[in-house]
Amino acid sequence: DIEIKTPYNFKLWIKSLLPKINNLSKANNIKDFLWDDLTLEQDRLTSLNLDIFGSHSFKARDLEILCSQVFQSFTQLTSLKLVFSSQDITDAGVNNICSQGVKYLTQLESLSLKFSVCDHITDKAVTILCSQGLTHLINLKYLNLEFVACSHITDQGVMNLCSNGFVHLKKLTFLSLNFASCPHITDHAVNSLCSKELEHLTQLRSLSLNFASCQNIT
Repeated sequence: DIEIKTPYNFKLWIKSLLPKINNLSKANNIKDFLWDDLTLEQDRLTSLNLDIFGSHSFKARDLEILCSQVFQSFTQLTSLKLVFSSQDITDAGVNNICSQGVKYLTQLESLSLKFSVCDHITDKAVTILCSQGLTHLINLKYLNLEFVACSHITDQGVMNLCSNGFVHLKKLTFLSLNFASCPHITDHAVNSLCSKELEHLTQLRSLSLNFASCQNIT
């Protein structure tokens, strides 16, 4: 397993791994810089955790490079955890995560995506997660999704996730959804989720729902 945490700056983190890097934006291939650290594990790496917190300089281009040139090289991964706490992550960033990264990791059994205070993420991101990500993860058994204090997520995002995403996850046994402090989520989303949207998950054994501090839920 490999766990990578980037508490400050994605470019500085890369530079700390390999001092020869001067400017990530000038790099042709991020694997040239990561390869010394990851290639030794390429054939046996099954779990990867990446934390990016408090890193406002982590841009969409950085995420695109990470997904297209790193994740696609490790298609044998069975566990992936990505944590983002940055207002610079947008719907386009989620699209990169899914369409250029997650969709190629068809062996995943465990996926955890955490977004905290990402004010530019909307319902569109959740729809993309379904169509470009979860659709391809037919072996998934563990799923944790967090959109904490993402103020533009609404009932529609929750319902899209349930109706268009979970239907493909026939092997899922653990599901955790955290939409705490999302002000535009209401009773409608919760009622819909609990009444019919989980009926596809026939193997589900554990369910955790967190809608704390959603002011429109009674």
